[in-house]
Amino acid sequence: MTSILTIAVVFSLILVAVGSWNVWQISQQFQPGIATAIELQKLSGAIIHLDEVLTMSTRMAATTGDLKWEIRYREHEPVLERALEKAIELAPESYEGHAAQTDAANVQLVAMENQAFELVRQGNTAQALELLFSPDYEAQKAIYADGMTATTNALQARLDSNLNAYRKKLSRSSVFSLLSFPILVTSWLVILYLVKQYMQRRQQAERKLWATKLELENGNSRLIQILKLQL
Repeated sequence: MTSILTIAVVFSLILVAVGSWNVWQISQQFQPGIATAIELQKLSGAIIHLDEVLTMSTRMAATTGDLKWEIRYREHEPVLERALEKAIELAPESYEGHAAQTDAANVQLVAMENQAFELVRQGNTAQALELLFSPDYEAQKAIYADGMTATTNALQARLDSNLNAYRKKLSRSSVFSLLSFPILVTSWLVILYLVKQYMQRRQQAERKLWATKLELENGNSRLIQILKLQL
């Protein structure tokens, strides 16, 4: 009985340990991946927003002739570069395939925007506006936007992939937990049954021992009485 009890206890503890280890592993694998994916999603949104801020600032400078918009442009330009560098660092595969075209378009856009600011400084706001709404500028803008859209889509696909992987692992863990639960319950029922049997046998043994003790005491009493009568 002791060996069966030991096996049941050990087996149930193994099931608990395996289940806990599995959940811990999923958590450890899930958290960094999802944290990175969420950061990438934020970066992709920031990249699109900052790109629009730069375009708007240049066009506002050309429209109003106020170079305070250039100050805003210069403030946001390095922020956009850092965001893009960080996104590429975290997910380089999301930028592959269209990196050369996107970078070339970005260089052209920056050059034309700087030319527009120079025209504004010279007082040629009409030429600056013409440049910023020219077919060449719009074409480079479209190339850059397509590249950023592709990057955003790749980042979203990576986030979805991480979430799907987590769901699959969590589903497998749930199935394992559902399958192991009846086994675990059965193991502890066996343990309780064996303990109950042991307690019953012990009580029976104690009762027999008590009965034997009473018989001995009664026998001793009768023996003493007989000896007294003989004396």
